[in-house]
Amino acid sequence: MPSDHLIFEKHPSKPELLIVGDSITLGVADMRGADVISYVEPTYVDILRDRFPHLTVKVDADLHRSTIGGLRSLRPLLEVHRPQITLLMLGGNDADPDWKRFVVSNGRVARSRIEISRYIDNLRSMAEMVRSTGGIPILTDMPNQYLARRTKVLSELAGRDLAPLIEAGGGEKFCNEVLEKYREAAAALAAQLGVPFAPYGHRLARHPLDQVVGPDGVHPSRLAHTLIAEQIIAVLEPTLAGSLAAVSGSPA
Repeated sequence: MPSDHLIFEKHPSKPELLIVGDSITLGVADMRGADVISYVEPTYVDILRDRFPHLTVKVDADLHRSTIGGLRSLRPLLEVHRPQITLLMLGGNDADPDWKRFVVSNGRVARSRIEISRYIDNLRSMAEMVRSTGGIPILTDMPNQYLARRTKVLSELAGRDLAPLIEAGGGEKFCNEVLEKYREAAAALAAQLGVPFAPYGHRLARHPLDQVVGPDGVHPSRLAHTLIAEQIIAVLEPTLAGSLAAVSGSPA
């Protein structure tokens, strides 16, 4: 009978960071439907590996992964890797509008793919699962989309101009308001749990969209990956120092 708490041997001498992510972690730059057109290089993962050569960085990512898929995958990943720190790089697919339902309903149904309450429940369960192993979870928010650019892509896939429909549904203002609710909920959860939080999406939002969003209007550009890495590094450095101090018994 499976236990609610995982029991591991002592962490290996070389600390390990496990990244559980989606298409952003895979470095997708341009995606049309289910087809990946191009990738960006270097990704934020590449930058983290260069910045922390003493750290083993393991990645498990899936193109369309939401927190539902992340929660389903996390326990076996923790059993295999036993990481000291786990970066939960998820949320974009949860907050993203369910465009297929929106188009099929002719704009009558406008909602995110995963409702915000379930998103937070899933994120909470993942963070608690990581902590039950003695590891440290790092939570993040998610990036903006460039709706004007994305509308063109969605219109190509649908075979008709969706701009009037999207504008009638609230357009960029509505999408940004929904996104902000998910970002705020993630930040509030991190504060409630007392775990590190990397608000890289808010960092990207300080830059023009055409500089930080790729050709498909949703995936981060090369510049964006650099900014994402910088934000994660700012959180990861003190987290890693504290984790190593706890293992050695010395002050951070």
